[in-house]
Amino acid sequence: MSLKENELIIPRVRCRYLELFEPKEFKGKSRYSATLLIPKKDKALVKSILDIQDRMIKAKYSKGVPASFKKLLSVSEEDDEILVLRAYRQQKQRAPLVLGRDATPINSEAVDAPYDGCYVKAKVSFYIPKDHDTACTTLVVVQFVGDGDPLSASTPVASPGEFEAVPSEVEDLI
Repeated sequence: MSLKENELIIPRVRCRYLELFEPKEFKGKSRYSATLLIPKKDKALVKSILDIQDRMIKAKYSKGVPASFKKLLSVSEEDDEILVLRAYRQQKQRAPLVLGRDATPINSEAVDAPYDGCYVKAKVSFYIPKDHDTACTTLVVVQFVGDGDPLSASTPVASPGEFEAVPSEVEDLI
């Protein structure tokens, strides 16, 4: 498979804040999204992303980069050894292709559907919109490759056995 100049396949990366099957409202726009968590120590991957970003910047800004320019990678608020790459697809675009381990398309009910904290293989495309000073990432394909510790909302905070049935007389008081 040949990649375009601004495309990259990330073979194994941890992810969170996944909205792969249904778009979620964010800043007034519905979009599919994923946050890819890249270890700073993965210097080859970080260099690949920064090289693409540098090519895009040189192509768009011949007279210098605006001070307000937002770059592709940011440092994680939870762990300063992790870089964050946020990838989106607008609702008007098709959802990203989501694949199971066997490389066949899956839905959210599949056993190997990606979840917050798992590891995925991701194909992303980078661009700088004409009317923005922001480097952006489009999520093209996501493939589940392995389990990881669940993150955020995926982690259950209670088990069903911790609660008892509510008697009907309590319901009447409400």
